[in-house]
Amino acid sequence: SKNFYFAFGEVRVLEGDNATGRVVARMEGKGRVVVSDQRIENSASAEIIVAEPTRIRATLLPVPQGEAHSDLEWEDAHRHVSEQGAAAKAPAEEVSVWQLVLGRSYIVRLELFDKSSEALFIPPNLRATVSMSSPKDSGKVAALHIDR
Repeated sequence: SKNFYFAFGEVRVLEGDNATGRVVARMEGKGRVVVSDQRIENSASAEIIVAEPTRIRATLLPVPQGEAHSDLEWEDAHRHVSEQGAAAKAPAEEVSVWQLVLGRSYIVRLELFDKSSEALFIPPNLRATVSMSSPKDSGKVAALHIDR
């Protein structure tokens, strides 16, 4: 909006667009963003910490209320799952065995953590690959369809 103005501190760490608020993390460190609306007197600010991920966690969550096929249905399902709770500290050890109900849809939620086990924001342009297999001794291959 033409009424908003963004200001970014610590230009070595953050590269920002004053008109749109788009920010790019350039290197590890701390920076600050301040947003002002020329129609009101106060402004809002936030500290931004840029860190390298050292750990990834995948959790499996059922899609609420059945199936999700369209982009809008997936976005609604993801929003619902996200509202269930924020990312917690990464546990020291995790179990990676998921048992699924036949015919049910699930969301695989990825979380990234830094060396202090703090959760990192995952941007929408993150790309990840998924592969799954069944135990070698089961003799069965898990049927998997990836919708999105």
